[in-house]
Amino acid sequence: MMTVGKVGGGRIWYYETLGREDDNDYYAKKEGNELEREGVFIGTGAERIELEDKAVENKVFRKLMQGFDPTGKEAWVQNAGKFEGSKRDRMPAWDVTFSAPKSVSIAGALGSDETRCLIEKAHLEAIKETVKELEEKCIVRKGKGGSIRENGGFIAAVFQHGTARQVNEKTPPDMQLHSHVVVINTAVTKSGKKGAVDGLNLLEKGIHQEYGAKYRARLSQKLNLIGFQTVKTKDGFELSSIPAEAIKHFSKRSQQVAKRAPRDKSTAKEKLKAALRTRVAKSDHDPKKLLVHWKEQALQFGVTQATVEAGRRHQDTRSLAQRWKEALGLTERVADELAKTQTTFTKKELNVATMKAGAGTGLMPEEMTKAVGAFITGKTILRLAMKRDEKGIGSERLYSTKANMEGIAQKA
Repeated sequence: MMTVGKVGGGRIWYYETLGREDDNDYYAKKEGNELEREGVFIGTGAERIELEDKAVENKVFRKLMQGFDPTGKEAWVQNAGKFEGSKRDRMPAWDVTFSAPKSVSIAGALGSDETRCLIEKAHLEAIKETVKELEEKCIVRKGKGGSIRENGGFIAAVFQHGTARQVNEKTPPDMQLHSHVVVINTAVTKSGKKGAVDGLNLLEKGIHQEYGAKYRARLSQKLNLIGFQTVKTKDGFELSSIPAEAIKHFSKRSQQVAKRAPRDKSTAKEKLKAALRTRVAKSDHDPKKLLVHWKEQALQFGVTQATVEAGRRHQDTRSLAQRWKEALGLTERVADELAKTQTTFTKKELNVATMKAGAGTGLMPEEMTKAVGAFITGKTILRLAMKRDEKGIGSERLYSTKANMEGIAQKA
């Protein structure tokens, strides 16, 4: 799952304390904490200013959030530093959160140290690759009235967390592997120019669905490579070795939100409101005690470290030709399903739907995107009229299957 939200109001001060103050002070890597990891910088922009993969330090993070260079000596945007509590002239960042499926979180929490590290590595790599692709939406405006538009690279800080928010003060939180990717509202272009990000691109309708699907597809494929078998579910995928009962038991928070905003019937905005209305204040929990609690709870479902490790015996023996055939077949089925519910669809809609359907198959996003491209140039698809996009500044071609249009013609 992926969500996107603005970092605003007094929240900036929370984010500014996520990094480390010195070599012995980490928010996301407390001594003995096996559930959290230190924050690191990612993104092409971070790479261009030589921060990529470096630990997030508060003093550097704070300056970047305020619109300055890492030292605070150079303003990278016109309104740098113009932020005071909830009154601000600039929006400092976006919080793009990536959450792994519950079964992956269970395996990471209960598996061996090696398995936990491999799962966390797969999670981080899937995030990095998805953020790199999300950078296509990163536009920096320069010149008078922002008339000059250039593609920019993100400067982002990723913070890994291992628990969900508890449902009440008395109930310990469940395990939930997720990472907050704080995308700074300053990007760096290929030519080295710095400027504010056009945030409308990050908040456009459906962005969380499109890139959330790509993250899940990448994570599924990477988990296959380390031996886990993944299976398709309605919302994404799960590990086949983790029982559904265990997944349900350790999903208290999502069930709490779903009672107020059912998944199938609620919009993203309604779900967010439900999450905010039901959230309780975070409290510190001893990671070692939490791990003991989770192990005891998991026993009733037959989930132990041994069963998690036994679930890592899957091998993907498909050849490239077989994977390509599967990707094409998946795209054809998805197009047929789309045609049942809507007369026409765009390439983007087909691509997103294919990514969603492909989660759990182990196919890479690139394989599915290529299959979508091949499919819409084939003989079973119809290229129809163009339509304006939501902003009215571009157009997208509409497609439909021949079978669908023939069925409509017969009914007419």
